[in-house]
Amino acid sequence: MLTATDAAAQQFETVFPEFFIKAFEMARADLDRSKRVSIWEAFTYASDGVRQWFEQKGQLPTERPLLDDTGAASGAKRRTREPTARLRA
Repeated sequence: MLTATDAAAQQFETVFPEFFIKAFEMARADLDRSKRVSIWEAFTYASDGVRQWFEQKGQLPTERPLLDDTGAASGAKRRTREPTARLRA
């Protein structure tokens, strides 16, 4: 399951889907250089895009993308160990 927000009461338009779809066309989204963008890589690219979008707008983020691949309904947020490169919109 993939969501643009962790809140069921989210009432705003989301920008996550446009970044997620765009990831499949972007070579820089292919983190392992396999020439294929996985769901996790697209999720990572889109999550970074959402964060940067809100930063550029000077707004507090209203989206917190989640990916749940275990069926536990708890989801995983994008974790970063190092700063990510700026995405080009």
